[in-house]
Amino acid sequence: MVAPPIFILSGLPRSGTNFLWELVRRHPRCASARPPIWEDYFLKNAGLLNRFASEVQGSWDPVWGSTDHLRPQLLAKLGDAVVDFLSIDPHRRAVTKSPTVANLELFFDVFPRAHLLLLVRDGRDVAASGMRTFGWTLEESASSWSSTTKRILDFVDNSTGRSVRVVRFEDLVVDTESALMDVLSFLDLPADTYDLDLLDEIPVRGSSAYLGPGRSDINWEVQSRPRGFSPIGRWRSWRASDIETFEAIAGEQLGDLGYETGPDVRFPAEGVG
Repeated sequence: MVAPPIFILSGLPRSGTNFLWELVRRHPRCASARPPIWEDYFLKNAGLLNRFASEVQGSWDPVWGSTDHLRPQLLAKLGDAVVDFLSIDPHRRAVTKSPTVANLELFFDVFPRAHLLLLVRDGRDVAASGMRTFGWTLEESASSWSSTTKRILDFVDNSTGRSVRVVRFEDLVVDTESALMDVLSFLDLPADTYDLDLLDEIPVRGSSAYLGPGRSDINWEVQSRPRGFSPIGRWRSWRASDIETFEAIAGEQLGDLGYETGPDVRFPAEGVG
């Protein structure tokens, strides 16, 4: 059996999963997933496994006796199989990611041995990046971020005793070492074996603001992190009416995650960019 996997999920693209993945996969007990799989989308398609397990159980003759206890075992074994496919080293923990929480309620049914990191980012920055990258509208960005964030928080509230942790992207950026140590502790990975010098090598990948030397289009090529690069607070340059629109749709979830709201947030604090 392969080592327990580490899943990184976010409610929407542009939430920073690349950054968290880069941080965690550098631990000596971890490994990237099977190339060239960049985002696994296992959970998004887990409904197929769930239906398969149900239909197989439905094919078993009731005269044999109750099989209700076998269905979850079958589903978990199917999950083990896809994790085994993804893993390149059975002795190291595969670190994988997907920018979606579709079928989140099935996660621990399919992957009961996994650790789950749910990455959240200020929805206004997610929207700012998504509008630039994918042509999202402000309203659809706010609505999608609000609904997926609520789904994440509801899932966590109902997952007492499970190996799940919400991680704020901003905490990783502002104090990378401290936030990373907290994540490693949650993952049961020894912090003293992590080479902190590697933090200086974490690249920029897929930024909607820094495209790389000579590049004019958004891309996902690895770029060296430029001095002073910060992906936080770009929404502050929005018009006041756009900020109000976003908060009218998603203000409750912004508050639930500890992000500041209200009329005084438009202008950035010193050093925020």
